[in-house]
Amino acid sequence: MKRFKNVFVLLILGAIAAMTLAGCKKREPADAYIKAELEKVQKGEYEKLDEMLNEVLEEDLDTNGVEDFPEELKEEYLTFLKEACGHIKYSVNEEKKQQNEYKVTVEIEPLDIRLTTTDPVNEYMNTAKAENLTEEMHEILKLSTEALASPVYSDKLTASFRLSYKDGTYTQKEDELLTAVKVMLVNASAPYVQADGSVNMKAYVKSCQDAMFKGDYTEYARQTGMTDEEAQKEIDEMYEQALPNDVDLTDEQETRYLTALKKIMANTIYEVGNIQQVDSSSYTAVINYTPNLALQKCFEDLLSNAESGKYSSEAQLIEGLLTLMEQHAETPVNGEPSQMTVNIIRNSSWEMQIDDSDSEELFMAMLPTQ
Repeated sequence: MKRFKNVFVLLILGAIAAMTLAGCKKREPADAYIKAELEKVQKGEYEKLDEMLNEVLEEDLDTNGVEDFPEELKEEYLTFLKEACGHIKYSVNEEKKQQNEYKVTVEIEPLDIRLTTTDPVNEYMNTAKAENLTEEMHEILKLSTEALASPVYSDKLTASFRLSYKDGTYTQKEDELLTAVKVMLVNASAPYVQADGSVNMKAYVKSCQDAMFKGDYTEYARQTGMTDEEAQKEIDEMYEQALPNDVDLTDEQETRYLTALKKIMANTIYEVGNIQQVDSSSYTAVINYTPNLALQKCFEDLLSNAESGKYSSEAQLIEGLLTLMEQHAETPVNGEPSQMTVNIIRNSSWEMQIDDSDSEELFMAMLPTQ
C-alpha cells in the first residue's frame, strides 16, 4: 500500500511539473520568427514560395505590358527566381510591442534583376538569331543565373510585419511577406522582357524592310496594328510617290514603271542583325545588306544612251527608261556587302519606329541611284 502511495505521489508531482513547465514556456521574439521565415525564403524552403514567386513574376510582367508569357517557361523561370532569392540581403530589426501585436521592420537591399542580368542578356541577344524567344530563353536563364554571382542592389527600403501571438504561435498577414519578397526582387521579369523586346523589335524592323522591298505587308500590318488593307494602301502610296513628277506617263507606262520598280526592289538582299536596347524607349538595329545597283546602272545606261544621241524625243527617252528598268529588273547587279545601324525610337504618338533620317539613308544605301 505504501509503495502504491509513493507511485501515486510521483505521478501527481510529474503532472504538476509538466503543467508548470507548459505554463512557463518562453516566447520566441517576433523578430527571430520573421528572420526564420525570411531564411526559408532565402533557402527556397518556404512552403508557398512557388506560389509567391509566381505572383511576383506575373505582376512584373503586367507592369511591362507582357500578356503572353509562355506557360512552358514558367517552371524554369521560377527556378531562376528561387536562385535569386538566395542572394537577397536584409537586416531584421528588434520587435516592438504595439497593443496586442508585435511589429517588426526589415531593412532590405533590393536585388535588381534587370541591372544584374542586362549585360549578359544583351551580349547573348547580339549573337542570337532572336527568332524563337522560347528557345532562346533557356540559354538566357542559364546566363542570368550565372550573373547572380555578381548581384546588383538598389537603394535600401523598409518592409514591416505585424504579428499576433497566441497559444505559443505567431500569426502574420501572408501578404506582408509577399510584399517583402516583391521589394527584395526588383524587375523580376527583366531577362524575359529584355529578350522579348529584342525579338519583337527584330520582327518589327524586318517587317518594315519586307513591306518596303518585298511588298509583303502581312507581318507589317500585325506589328503596326493596321489592317491588311491599310498596310497595302500605305505601300501602294509609297510606290506612287516614286513616280517621276516632271514626266507625263500614260497609265500603261505607269504600270510598266511600277512593275519594274517592284521587281528591282524585291531583288534587294538584306538581313536584320543585332538588336541592342539603348534604354527603355529606344533600340538600335544592325541591317546587313548587299546594295542593289539596278537603278544606278539603269540611270548610267540611260545617260550614256542620251549622250550618244540615241533618244531624239522625250517619248523615246521615257521608253528607253522603262526598257532599261525592265532589263535590270531581270538581271540584277549587286555591290559589296555592307551594314548600317539604325535607331528605333518613340514617335510623338509614343509608338516605336525607325528614325526617319536613318530609314531614308538606309534606303538610298540599299538601292543607290548614283
